[in-house]
Amino acid sequence: MSAVRFILLLGFLLVIVRYSYQRRSTLQNNIFLEESEFLFLKEFYRNTNGPYWNRNHNWDFSNRSHSNPCIQLWEGIFVSYSKKNFSTCHIATITLPNNNLTGTLPEIISLPLLIYFFVSNNRFFGRLPTFNTTLLAALDLQGNSFSGSIPMDMIAKDQGRAISELHLNNNLLTGSFPDWIYSLSSLNSLHLQDNHLTGTLSSKIMNLRTLRHLFLGNNRFYGLIHQDVFKLQMLKTFNADNNFFSGTLPKSFNITSRSVFDLVSLEIILKVLYQMNILDG
Repeated sequence: MSAVRFILLLGFLLVIVRYSYQRRSTLQNNIFLEESEFLFLKEFYRNTNGPYWNRNHNWDFSNRSHSNPCIQLWEGIFVSYSKKNFSTCHIATITLPNNNLTGTLPEIISLPLLIYFFVSNNRFFGRLPTFNTTLLAALDLQGNSFSGSIPMDMIAKDQGRAISELHLNNNLLTGSFPDWIYSLSSLNSLHLQDNHLTGTLSSKIMNLRTLRHLFLGNNRFYGLIHQDVFKLQMLKTFNADNNFFSGTLPKSFNITSRSVFDLVSLEIILKVLYQMNILDG
């Protein structure tokens, strides 16, 4: 190839690269977070004392065209892009644990493409919110001061199919074990320990066929531990110490096959009578 043809080809390629970059930049500059979700972030920041978070990089609402989570990395925020509308992005994850968030959450969180919501170990108080989303896979609200009962419609039955992780432990929650949890068909890990929850477990727990970790310790649950709990084939960890459960471990239950199966913080694994539970082995 002659030097002239090479220079012409190189110039042509540079024009293409420059055009592609300019087109990409133009498209990116025209992508904005869906209006209602932008307003949600604005209220969320204001209601949780945003200026005093430990980390709040790029959380700036003074100029929307210059502070845009669709094209900038906001602390704890990841977005997804709509296939139908290339000018709009949506909140996919909110991940702000251990960040000195102080305040309350809105009564309803309506983020249609939200997948992860992690705000553990902050200073939230008040009631738990209701989530209006069909893609939510993991919810972590542990280590705050949420109070009151767990809302009966916190996760709609037709919207909880994707949830695999639910962490509500170490709060001030009261009331009974909510019925909607039994409909979480993909649930892998459930943490309700260290609250003030009461009531009994239902045989509906058999619906949680994918459940691997169940933590109910340090609450006020009572009554029989339903035998169906021990039939969950995937269950590896079950901690229910410091409650008021009673009942009998099934003789056919192979406790040695489970990695951790701590009903009552047993000193001897088959002597099941300890720490405020009344169980027979």
